[in-house]
Amino acid sequence: MTDLKGKTVVITGATSGIGETTAIALARQGARVFAVGRDHARGAAVVKELTWVGGTGEFLSAAHARRKLQGTLPTLSGLFRIQHPGNPR
Repeated sequence: MTDLKGKTVVITGATSGIGETTAIALARQGARVFAVGRDHARGAAVVKELTWVGGTGEFLSAAHARRKLQGTLPTLSGLFRIQHPGNPR
């Protein structure tokens, strides 16, 4: 298991499905999780689960996530390049 202590991650769609599962898994590994979604009640439930597994997290509504995170994270294009079979660069 990777130790993610001291790392911050932003998970969109974190209030259900794969996004929720990913947020919980990363919190379990020590990451601070910003869980982004539309539903405040489901977001609160996810944050409770993040805490229960020993992690830390905060829910951000999709409408407010950009404003809250602006300037705190580098631009994604500077972090990695997305590659897939249709784009071999």
